[in-house]
Amino acid sequence: MLEVLHSLANLSTPLKHGVIFLFNGAEETILQASHGFITQHPWARQVRAFVNLEAAGVGGKELVFQTGPENPWLVQAYARAAVHPFATVVGQEIFQSGLIPSDTDFRIFRDFGNIPGIDLAFIENGFIYHTKYDTPGRIHTDSIQRAGDNILSVLKHLVMSDELADSSQYRHGNMVFFDLLGLTMLVYPAHVGTVINYIVAVAAVIYLSGKCLLTSCAGCVSGRHVICAAGRYMRDLVCVVCVLVLSWIFSLVTLLFVAWLVTLMGRSMFWYSHIHAAVFLYGSAAVCILLLIHTLVKNRCYRCVCVVQRAGRVDLAELFFDGSLLLWCFVLFFFTHRGWCSAYVPMMMVLFPLISKLLLTKLFRARDSFHLSIPRYEAGLGCSGVSVHADVCSGQLWSVLPVFCRPVQPTTQTCLCPAHHSQLPHTERIAAELRLGFMYQRSGLHRHAAHHSTHPTDQRQHQHTLSGLAALLRLHKEELVSSGS
Repeated sequence: MLEVLHSLANLSTPLKHGVIFLFNGAEETILQASHGFITQHPWARQVRAFVNLEAAGVGGKELVFQTGPENPWLVQAYARAAVHPFATVVGQEIFQSGLIPSDTDFRIFRDFGNIPGIDLAFIENGFIYHTKYDTPGRIHTDSIQRAGDNILSVLKHLVMSDELADSSQYRHGNMVFFDLLGLTMLVYPAHVGTVINYIVAVAAVIYLSGKCLLTSCAGCVSGRHVICAAGRYMRDLVCVVCVLVLSWIFSLVTLLFVAWLVTLMGRSMFWYSHIHAAVFLYGSAAVCILLLIHTLVKNRCYRCVCVVQRAGRVDLAELFFDGSLLLWCFVLFFFTHRGWCSAYVPMMMVLFPLISKLLLTKLFRARDSFHLSIPRYEAGLGCSGVSVHADVCSGQLWSVLPVFCRPVQPTTQTCLCPAHHSQLPHTERIAAELRLGFMYQRSGLHRHAAHHSTHPTDQRQHQHTLSGLAALLRLHKEELVSSGS
């Protein structure tokens, strides 16, 4: 603050507005100093906005975690003037919800002075904060320089701005704001964010509806069969969503159990000074539970999906991608309906995978090459081990980093709906199964299975499948020849 005061005092250009530098303590005694200034000092009536400097750690980046109330021009001023912006509206909503048992002078100025402001704080190395190790020598000079550059730039912008003369004219409205890797900031009004969120959610619903119609219409000749196929796709989609939610719940319970064990060992919060230990301890436990649940579901509920893909039905990886998209749509609708500005997070979890899906699917379909699907399966096998099927893991990875293979191309010449298939005449049913066998051979799926399956059990399953299919083809061919069809 002294360096910023020195820089402002030596400016050649006169300031349009005055600046008050308030050095106060007594924060730990229920914020008495800031309360005394804002309620008793004669200068308090002249204050139009404030910048509160806080610390929840020692060094690091200073995070803007509160703004307002309302007064969107303050966030816009920070976004335009800050040299190294680092802010998120998620921190503001979490802090103001009361989930974090902490308080700052920001609340005193806001509630007792009705003054808008910006609240920023150091958050790195919080394990040193308020301990005997909290010494000036542990504060990094880079952090001080970074904070000084940002605060000086923002103050220069504010004292020269026209909004500060009468901020009541620019009071109304909330802003959605977040930085992009500390390089720049995206700031837009909350009502614009609401429109964007609903557009993205509706686009995802349209995509899923089109996927449902495309899947159900492939190979079905009557409306009843289309409805049955659409119902099966919706049922599978709901089951996938339930699996995803269940995996999240079990992961949370596992993390709580691990935390309880760490507490019993007398090592509570040992990871606070080593954040990487928390990632390996809790992150590995969560990943293991996720893989375990998806593997059990795959082996018990979707065992036959990987043997022969039926025309008109998407594969398991596609199904998990659609389920993840649907789940994030639900979260996006809920956040937007509640009016939370942090709804931009689920919006991105829907928007970018959907765009990547539409673009990359067209690219892969145009190239029609088999090697484009290899990285997806290799990534799945590398994450889950040899015994875990790859498309479950890759379907989950698609929700964060979409890498898509060529989709299954249904043929309209072959009807494989179970309800309709059983009602076909004998010769037509044999011909349909023959076309299925030829389509299976042309697709190269048997070559992919033989090339990538290293587990003995999987190799035997693929050999039995190929042998059975070959015998079925020979038998039906003989029946067709004998019947004169």
